[in-house]
Amino acid sequence: MEERLGKLTNGIAQLKIYGSSNGELKEKSDRAEDAVCAVRAAINHGCLPGGCRVLVNLAMKMREEFQEDSVVQQIIVPSLFAPFHRLLENAGYNNEEVEEVLTMMITDSKKVYDVENAKFGDAKKLGIFDAALAVQQALSNAVSISSVMGTLGGIVAFPRDNQLEQQEAREEANFNRTLENAENIRNEANYRG
Repeated sequence: MEERLGKLTNGIAQLKIYGSSNGELKEKSDRAEDAVCAVRAAINHGCLPGGCRVLVNLAMKMREEFQEDSVVQQIIVPSLFAPFHRLLENAGYNNEEVEEVLTMMITDSKKVYDVENAKFGDAKKLGIFDAALAVQQALSNAVSISSVMGTLGGIVAFPRDNQLEQQEAREEANFNRTLENAENIRNEANYRG
């Protein structure tokens, strides 16, 4: 009874994470920890429509308001779009698909994009939210990047290997599909005499 009461009142839970290798186990445990931290932040600081909706809206507003300001147009607006691009690229979307989704989000400022199910909808109905603290941190990072770019005129950075990251995302999605449908996979070792 105490355990059940604790689960209802404090949300005590035990996560069991499995992986086929140490690297995969570490990756999954890091993702689980990120998810727990995001939920705690949402509980403590509130939440906003997810899928980078607030950042996209802010970028569009700044693009309209500061049309004559080259710093805003060339540095701040792209910095605000960067988390959205990263979200879709991490899910395995190519540049054309990212731009297509972004165009739809710009067209309708109320809709969010469900990356997992590849559909648009209302944030409440789809259950897609961003922790307000995470959005605040993303805005802080965008301002930081823009101030460095504006002050120094540039930065040195290594380009991302988008093809490698997309391939890894596809392989992980295939692996997860295999795990979810493990009963349908024929294991030859079970049929040997």
